[in-house]
Amino acid sequence: MHDSIFIKSLFNTLYFVFIGTPFVIAFQLATALILNIEVKGINIFRTLYYLPYLVPMVASVIIWIIIFGHTGVVNQILGLVGLGPFDWIQNVHLIKPVIIAMGMWAAGSGILIFLAGLKGVPTHLYEVAKIDGAGPIKRFIHVTLPMITPTILFSVVMQSIAYFQMFTESYILNKGGPDYASTTYLVNTYNTAFRDFDFGLAMAQSWILFIIILIITLIVMRSSKSWVYYEAGNGR
Repeated sequence: MHDSIFIKSLFNTLYFVFIGTPFVIAFQLATALILNIEVKGINIFRTLYYLPYLVPMVASVIIWIIIFGHTGVVNQILGLVGLGPFDWIQNVHLIKPVIIAMGMWAAGSGILIFLAGLKGVPTHLYEVAKIDGAGPIKRFIHVTLPMITPTILFSVVMQSIAYFQMFTESYILNKGGPDYASTTYLVNTYNTAFRDFDFGLAMAQSWILFIIILIITLIVMRSSKSWVYYEAGNGR
């Protein structure tokens, strides 16, 4: 039984790392692109997008329980168009997307990092691209993306490590349920240590997690040689 829970927790964690990370990174980049537009009052919106990141994680989870509860705001809005109600938190298929959406909501720090990366792109590159007849999409693909690849690399590594170490969202939202659908690796390690009092096994699991994070981080860093561009170095 314990082995099956361990495998489930590992699978759930890898799901968040390999499915959640791309969604969160894409959301952070898209939001940063919007907030990078210099219009009147844009600083107010930048501040508003950063505020959820300042909310303690426990409070954020409680807010999401209220929003996605059976009689929560989301179900009430869906009810206006004849949909639902959906049991977001108690559904084995919906609980993971809810947790990923929570990560997007509290993505203010990552958005700021991408915004700083976008500010660092030399404006003369956009001017040259415009002269060559490149439209907004081509400028984004051929100018913006290559120049912010170091930022993307940093964000991917940090977000992946954050998902590997995720505990609060899963434990407080539904204690890893339903049916262990949201039990992360760290939640399982916590239960092994403080519920089953098997501290030796919990320590072994912690070392395994460290090795997994190290291996995946090294793989990502090694692969960066082929897709990360460093303007002042020997990058691609």
